[in-house]
Amino acid sequence: MRVANNRVFPGIGRCIYCGSTEGLSREHIIAFSLGGDFIIQSASCPDCSKVTRQEELWCARGIFGPLRLAHRFPTRHKHERPDYIEVEITKGGKTERVKVPIDEAPTTPVPAPVFPEAGILVGREPSEEIPGIQYQLIFPHPPDHDERLARFKKDGATQVKVNVGWGLNAFMCMLAKIGHGFATVAHANRFTPLLPDYILDRDRRLGHVIGCPGLPVSIPADETAIHAWQVGIRSIRGKHYVAVMLHLFRYLNFPVYEIIAGEAAPELVEEVARLSG
Repeated sequence: MRVANNRVFPGIGRCIYCGSTEGLSREHIIAFSLGGDFIIQSASCPDCSKVTRQEELWCARGIFGPLRLAHRFPTRHKHERPDYIEVEITKGGKTERVKVPIDEAPTTPVPAPVFPEAGILVGREPSEEIPGIQYQLIFPHPPDHDERLARFKKDGATQVKVNVGWGLNAFMCMLAKIGHGFATVAHANRFTPLLPDYILDRDRRLGHVIGCPGLPVSIPADETAIHAWQVGIRSIRGKHYVAVMLHLFRYLNFPVYEIIAGEAAPELVEEVARLSG
């Protein structure tokens, strides 16, 4: 897997989330802790960076914590990375939590949400409720996962469980941030952004701009890439949107997500039509 092969893009002279020009810092489009290797220079102001960092931290340590530990994903805070993981073991009818060294602990399935198409594409009214959402279980087990479980069962364990934190809103905010980042490096000022309020947790109706494509999608990518993405134009009912297809953890067969980043400027639509025609 390719974990760190940074590609750096110039900023646009202001915070890509709120427009501030003060104290700008670089921004990983996909978090470094999740193997992200695309960076935008001078892209985030301190206030916006604080919000997005908290969302990504929850995702990295909560939702994807066991996956990152099992697959040795990078961290900037090695001194904070645990040497042990807490495992819930049921033995003889009693359940207890024990600390198990990382290299000996099993991991747990990650629930990956499978969304309907983004509401903006199908005429669904914005709402915090997402109709028909389902979950696909991803099994990020280390190669010797079965052997690790067998050690516990040999000691009499009837159930072994690794708890994982989950937060649908934080996950979708992260998807919005990633989509906005890729749209920005692809088309800069040639679209009207839709995502900043969702990214900054000011609007929780994320199902309006985030969904899964209605048909199977294959995104070309280097075989060693952890994640894959593609930026294109979606034309619906006379409107043209910059859309980002995102395949997180493609080697684990995560769902593909479609993120509607904003309304494309007429000159961008014309350019895309000319190049594709």
